[in-house]
Amino acid sequence: MRVPHRDWNILLDHDRTYTLGSADNSQTYCRVYRLDDETPYRPSSQHSVRVFSIAGEELGSCLLAATGGATGIHEHSAVAVGDILFVAVGPYTASLQLPSLDLLWSRQVDGATCFGLHHAPAHCCLIAHGELAISRLGYDGAVAWTACGADIFTGQLEVAGDRVRAEDFDGRTYLWDIRTGEHVE
Repeated sequence: MRVPHRDWNILLDHDRTYTLGSADNSQTYCRVYRLDDETPYRPSSQHSVRVFSIAGEELGSCLLAATGGATGIHEHSAVAVGDILFVAVGPYTASLQLPSLDLLWSRQVDGATCFGLHHAPAHCCLIAHGELAISRLGYDGAVAWTACGADIFTGQLEVAGDRVRAEDFDGRTYLWDIRTGEHVE
């Protein structure tokens, strides 16, 4: 996935073949971040991030790895805000400084998987669409609120104005106030 932002082209991809700690990897990265507690399990999600200048010079590269539910690369996998890139990886959200890709913070935002991130610029926050929970994150990684439902949130998530709308596996719709996380009828 290509994310054009400011004077950079940001490329996100899966790197399923990378083995942490091995010298025989076909790809190399300036930085490798294991976001979980480095359990003995092989990461289920490994996302590569590369930042290029408009002229094509690579300015930074990293691999983000985590166990937990596997995540894909799609339009809600990453959000760029100012000089920060937020990326959903497994049950985590990672915050990376652009263009160097230094890790600023990582936060587990779901017990299973973070399907994606939605930017709410009017509220200076991100909404993490997890499998088990919907959470509001500040740009600093602080969790303002977390909301759960009767079933897993496999349906769409939308942020519109002051509301966050999500749908669960059984088609139930949930509506929350983006500021407070309170359920709205």
